[in-house]
Amino acid sequence: MKKIILLFAISLTFLNCSSSDENVSDNSLIGTWKISEEYSNGEKTQLRECQENDFTEIFSNNTFKATFYEKVDNECITNDDSSGTWKHIGGKEYNIIVGDKKVWLTLLDNTTFKLFEDKNDVDSHEVWKLQ
Repeated sequence: MKKIILLFAISLTFLNCSSSDENVSDNSLIGTWKISEEYSNGEKTQLRECQENDFTEIFSNNTFKATFYEKVDNECITNDDSSGTWKHIGGKEYNIIVGDKKVWLTLLDNTTFKLFEDKNDVDSHEVWKLQ
């Protein structure tokens, strides 16, 4: 009987273990994010004027809304709003989908993600921070 209980306890231990990537919750992405950095060909680039106002709201129903700004007559105004859906594709990886366009997002930690337009060009990306 003790052997059966011991085997049962050991099997429960293995069933409850998981990698840290599997512990990423879809809730990790929920919130308001602002762009903080941009890289092109591995080099950090200057954010364009008003770009630091860009933000994205990611919702728990797998949708998002992004608002982008531009400078007009010395004032930052919204020049584009877009919305779409997001999908957790595994680990810390997500897809952001707007119409027929798809971009890739990788969570670096609970407050930072990288956004890639081209999954094969990891040297060109944006860094976004949770607000």
